[in-house]
Amino acid sequence: MAKITISGYSDDLIEVAGDLSEEGSHVVHWLFPYQPDGDGMLVGCSDGTLLGIEYGACWRITLIARGTATFDLKQAVESDEDDRSDVATLEGVIAWVMVGTGYVS
Repeated sequence: MAKITISGYSDDLIEVAGDLSEEGSHVVHWLFPYQPDGDGMLVGCSDGTLLGIEYGACWRITLIARGTATFDLKQAVESDEDDRSDVATLEGVIAWVMVGTGYVS
């Protein structure tokens, strides 16, 4: 079982934090450069979850496809300077996460 959170960080990074491992070592968080293509970027997880993430007045995360992991989304309040990002939390069998700009279904 893994528990991860996905959120925006600063104005140009996507943060994935939690219980993923790389080459046997525990990885606390990864930062991916935000390179929007049209309507933002996509975050895909091995359980089948697909999220859209976009930066505007604050970071917004949209559930595109629900996977097998438990999913929770805490939405940011745009007027709160200390709360600038939605936060998605997934808990389940998650082996990998990828960030990209396109997919086909």
